Amino acid sequence: MKSNTFLKIFLTKLIFTILLIITGIIIKTKVQYYLKILQSYSTQLSSIQTQLIQNITDIYQFTPVLSNITVILQKAMILVYLIPLIIFILYCISQSIIFATLKEISIKKYIIKFSIVSLPAFLLVVFFIKELWNEIFISQQFGNKFIILLILVYIIYYFILLFHLRLKTDLKEAFKKVYKTHILKLIVFIPLSLILLILSFLYILSIFFIAVFFSSQNYQETIYIYIFNIIITILIIFYESFLIKLEKKY
Repeated sequence: MKSNTFLKIFLTKLIFTILLIITGIIIKTKVQYYLKILQSYSTQLSSIQTQLIQNITDIYQFTPVLSNITVILQKAMILVYLIPLIIFILYCISQSIIFATLKEISIKKYIIKFSIVSLPAFLLVVFFIKELWNEIFISQQFGNKFIILLILVYIIYYFILLFHLRLKTDLKEAFKKVYKTHILKLIVFIPLSLILLILSFLYILSIFFIAVFFSSQNYQETIYIYIFNIIITILIIFYESFLIKLEKKY
């Protein structure tokens, strides 16, 4: 890999990381703010509950409180839907620049087609992650559904990765290449994709902890994790370059 190519990709990853960290800090601050407001209404909510239990019908005095709580919950729901959208946009822009640079093709042509392909997969992954979250933290069950969801998330990730590796500027051509891929070649990429998945997971996890520690003013821990994040970023850059070169042989 040429030094100017590496520098361009590294700066793209760096900007992507910083934007994700800023997004994480803003989200954490907003969530804490909404929780404090809801806690401030705890007394009024207890009073409403008491009156409902006692069948006291004159509870119109609490209408403003309920309206305020409704507004807060609506804002929180907007934030829930906004988070995946921001992540998706940042992901498409950064990964398009990286893959287009490694493949030495036009970024403008690549980014649109990259986004078109990534959107359905991203929505499916978000849905499956939501289901996994419910399995782990709500139902607290780790049965067959949990395993099936994990497998489905990986299968989607695997084929999208394979498609991205083979995508240049023609969507139909890339689809044909993936469809006609020999089963042995698919098997070869399974362990390779798992390595990239682990690296990506460590990258995202490090960003999460950077945002948490920085917003909590734990700057020493933030620096340590950021150094770890840079190391993981460099590994991902070289590994993605390796995968693209390997894909050309297939």
